[in-house]
Amino acid sequence: MTGHPSNLRVGRIPYANLLPIFHGLEGGGAPDGVTFVDGHPSELNRKLRDGELDLSPSSSIEYAVRPDRYLLCPGISLSSRRRVMSVLLLSNVPLRELPPDPIAVTGNSDTSITLLEILLRESLGRGNLLLRTELPPKAALRRYPAHLVIGDEAIRAAVDGVAPHVTDLGEWWWRETGKPFVFALWIAARSAWDERRDPLSRLAAALLTAKRSAQASIRRREYPWGGPDWIPPGFRDAYWRSLSYDLEEEAEGLSLFYRLAAKIGRIPAAPPLRFLEIGGGSAVVKCGITPGGDAMIDKGMKIEDVLRRYPQTIPVFERFGIDCAQCQLSEFENIEHGAKVHRIDLAELLKGLNESLAVKG
Repeated sequence: MTGHPSNLRVGRIPYANLLPIFHGLEGGGAPDGVTFVDGHPSELNRKLRDGELDLSPSSSIEYAVRPDRYLLCPGISLSSRRRVMSVLLLSNVPLRELPPDPIAVTGNSDTSITLLEILLRESLGRGNLLLRTELPPKAALRRYPAHLVIGDEAIRAAVDGVAPHVTDLGEWWWRETGKPFVFALWIAARSAWDERRDPLSRLAAALLTAKRSAQASIRRREYPWGGPDWIPPGFRDAYWRSLSYDLEEEAEGLSLFYRLAAKIGRIPAAPPLRFLEIGGGSAVVKCGITPGGDAMIDKGMKIEDVLRRYPQTIPVFERFGIDCAQCQLSEFENIEHGAKVHRIDLAELLKGLNESLAVKG
């Protein structure tokens, strides 16, 4: 598509993990007036924060660093529910035998570097210095005990067997937490939303359509988007089936990641998740809330009011991926993010809210 000042500028990561989504967008799913801008994750993060992009699949840590500048597309992410297969720590020795020496890390990722630092600290009690490098994996491993690689470079390293030991960071996170990990979010600039609400809404809706189409193809083991010829078919099949493009239970892992990133000082605090209202209506928590102790959450209260009165409920709402700024409580049985409806376990939501209200400070 040719560029034009009035076009929406959308980041595009040239990795295999997002081929299914962009296949749907570029095959006629995207609305008119979209210009795609290629770049690695860290490059697209910079363009987004500098106002050079309106929307991008960007590092999940980028949203947490500047939450006041961004909004999220609801219902879509780039996540793993166990292994991810393209975010790997290559090492010369087993993971638990790593020396305290500096570890080389890719210059193309921000989220994965933060994740590695969290896992080293929380799982191994290590504080290795992480040094960004442009060295290819083999050269990096001659100089450092380990090297963090992502994307197609990580897949190639795994296929070629360049390291004697390989640790999948998605699987490592899952072993430690039992939760999915969100590597990237579809992040919109708030300024773009203020100025271009209608076209951004159409594009966000197109993303959800592309996601559903990709998921259906993956379930059928059909991959019309192809992929690099150098990736063996068996690996390719396992890879796409290891990825999640949802943002439902994944939001729970995201909230934990943000809390741990704040704990080690990478972000000031874990931010609430704030979404585009792509259906024109407020996100609504449609359920009755019973009181906990002397506290009472009334039907029709905005969640922002609930949070102001009862801040102890924040983790409960975040666990369900609820937009804590634009929601209301009422008597029905869904959570609705505009046109996107998330089914939830109402009993679990009610139980969590009531338990949080019953805890005395």
